[in-house]
Amino acid sequence: MNLDSVLRRLVTDGPAGWGERQAVRVAEEVAAARSGHVEWEPGDEEWVHVVDGRIVAQISKRFPLALVVGDDLAGVFRRTLPQVTLLPHGWSEEFDPEGFSALDLFLETA
Repeated sequence: MNLDSVLRRLVTDGPAGWGERQAVRVAEEVAAARSGHVEWEPGDEEWVHVVDGRIVAQISKRFPLALVVGDDLAGVFRRTLPQVTLLPHGWSEEFDPEGFSALDLFLETA
C-alpha cells in the first residue's frame, strides 16, 4: 500500500494529542454516563473497554476511534465526545472485531 506522507505519519505516530491517557479518559466519561466501569491492562491492550455487564464500547489507544453497541451509547459519544469517530454497532453475531486492530479499522475508514 502506498500511503502519502500525512497518512503514513498518522499510522506511525497516531494523531497528535491522542494516546492511552486520552482513551482512558474517554472510557471513564462514557462509563460514568452509563454507570459502568473501565477494564484494560496498561501497556498490554490496544483497546480500553467500557463494561456494563458486558463490553458496550471499546476505545482505541492509538486513534480517536470507538466501537459501540447501541444507539443510546452512541448518543453519549456524539453529545460529549465529538472528537472520537464512532463505529456504531461495533460487534454482533455477524461481526466480531477481536481479530481487527485499531489500525486496520482506521485504514478501512480513511
